Amino acid sequence: HDDILIAKLKPGQSIAVQLTAFKGIGAEHAKWSPVATATYQMMPGVVLLDKFKGAEAQQLVQSCPMGVFDIEESQAVVRNARRCTLCRECIRAGGADQRISLQRKKNYFIFSIESTGILAPETLFKQALHVMMSKASILKDELLSADDEENEEQMEAD
Repeated sequence: HDDILIAKLKPGQSIAVQLTAFKGIGAEHAKWSPVATATYQMMPGVVLLDKFKGAEAQQLVQSCPMGVFDIEESQAVVRNARRCTLCRECIRAGGADQRISLQRKKNYFIFSIESTGILAPETLFKQALHVMMSKASILKDELLSADDEENEEQMEAD
């Protein structure tokens, strides 16, 4: 890129530089990792087991710091379960522990990838999936090979 500023020079000044570039991967050293932060969490499940109406519904909405609940037709509803951090503030408010079910969906994950800007997060995720599939394939081959060797040894012993 021609627009990257390295140094500001006055008229008549110059810089003599010899540069060397290395290509690497994050597994070798973190400085080559294009990912700033990558996290995942299981999807929260928030279920109202009982109806919250009127002042009770208002108290529930106000008790949640993440804005998970809303009021619709004077009744509390779960508006955005994804925002729930399972802080349990909604349960503490007014003894609602038997009226609200908080859980994590075990087969639903939320991934968050922050990029350093070199590659788009979508690209990083796709590349990570390819690496994971490659490693799973290697593991499968190793397990099949070990199983074949075990079967051969057993046949020789018989």
